[in-house]
Amino acid sequence: MWWGRDVRVSLTRVRVWRDVATAAERRAIVGDASRRIFDGHDRCVRYVIAVSRVDERYALVAYDFRKPYTDCRLGNAESVDRRTAAGAWRELSEASSRWDCLAAPPGVIRSLARSCWLSRR
Repeated sequence: MWWGRDVRVSLTRVRVWRDVATAAERRAIVGDASRRIFDGHDRCVRYVIAVSRVDERYALVAYDFRKPYTDCRLGNAESVDRRTAAGAWRELSEASSRWDCLAAPPGVIRSLARSCWLSRR
């Protein structure tokens, strides 16, 4: 019995994310992450962005670091961003190892990260 333990929920059969953000989405997400996470020190960062097809107001942003690492802040997390009513993208949550399924509306985290964890709270 899994009582008191985390449960992993996987999504393997259906592809429910877009591989590429639109140019406008990418500019807004990268601009926000560059200012907020890297404080402008992101010369070595390649942003990998997937937008949910379950709810296109949510995107997973991964950070791929490339040499040389000069003028660059390094990290190891991914972010889930949400588009506001005004059209700006803002970080909703971040994780370095696993995602809580309840960090966004039903199905969104699974659609972006392919799996998530349900915690007994």
